[in-house]
Amino acid sequence: MDMPVMIVHVEESVKAWDLSSSFGDMSRMLSTLREVWDRQTVADLEQGNIAVPDDVLNQYLQQAVGDSNKVREFNLTSLDGNKIKVHLRTDSVGVIEMICQIKQFEHDKDHSVMKLYIEDKTLPDRPLMSFIFSHMSMAMVTKLAGQIDVGSDLALDFRGNMVTVDFHQALSRSKLAGIEVMGYRPLDELVVKGATTRAGVVEFQTNLALPKNVVDILMNVL
Repeated sequence: MDMPVMIVHVEESVKAWDLSSSFGDMSRMLSTLREVWDRQTVADLEQGNIAVPDDVLNQYLQQAVGDSNKVREFNLTSLDGNKIKVHLRTDSVGVIEMICQIKQFEHDKDHSVMKLYIEDKTLPDRPLMSFIFSHMSMAMVTKLAGQIDVGSDLALDFRGNMVTVDFHQALSRSKLAGIEVMGYRPLDELVVKGATTRAGVVEFQTNLALPKNVVDILMNVL
């Protein structure tokens, strides 16, 4: 074999064994994972219950409505009794506030849905209109005033005073969606079976269907 050919083969072998790109990808993945989860989060998810403070949920909601051209604010306050207070600031009518009861909260790799029953709703900045608003169903309000646009990643459907929030698209665009560990995507293996509230906190009932060795790896790198 000619020497130049041997040199070419050696150079190709060195290039093939260059792991800098792989390690760079791994470093970015770990950095992203540490932004969204920590050891306690993984432990809580595995044990089946995780408590998420309102400020964490509101950071996510504000990002989700970032491309809405009608809703400028969207945040919630968790209350006792499995209820939440929803605050919206819209271009069309100003502030909308609603007291809602959580009827359903489910997530798996195929769907992510929350159903809320609106018990009370007001327009704090418009007392006269607020009285009329409070006595109409939310579905009727949206027929008269148009749909509430909270961004392309959150889909709202109103039936009477029941609102269904489809947030699967929002999760699919989240940082966690791009994480893969040993062939498993944690977001796909996470199942949320329900949600309850207490003042300032939403508690999710979960199942993290990852093999123990993958969970151990997560615990070691976080």
